[in-house]
Amino acid sequence: MNHVDGTTLTYGHPPPAQPPAAATGYQCAWLEKQSRCGEWFPTLAELVVHLGEIHEACGTANKPLVCQWDIGGSPCNAKFRRDNFKCHIQTHFGIADVCEDCGKSYSRLDTLKKHVKKYHPRQ
Repeated sequence: MNHVDGTTLTYGHPPPAQPPAAATGYQCAWLEKQSRCGEWFPTLAELVVHLGEIHEACGTANKPLVCQWDIGGSPCNAKFRRDNFKCHIQTHFGIADVCEDCGKSYSRLDTLKKHVKKYHPRQ
């Protein structure tokens, strides 16, 4: 199935957002009132600041954040503490740390470190 602009739909979901010709970086896909933000940021850190300041996506110490990142037209809905926010957002961009010994990838550096300590201890 094709969009009016000629792009192809896959399994009923629109294709991933592509940056405008001059844009590079990270696009905000936070959903508010069924509308995707779409603003571009040169760094992940700037996107995270934007999410906190504009979309109030920061959670509290007592209440977990519920991710509203657009996943094919529906929010992600993952719940996590505020200190795990940046790590979670990285997963939406496929950012991962990879074990140099076996190639297994992890979305969180602390999890990779635990893996290395358990399965590839250094002598």
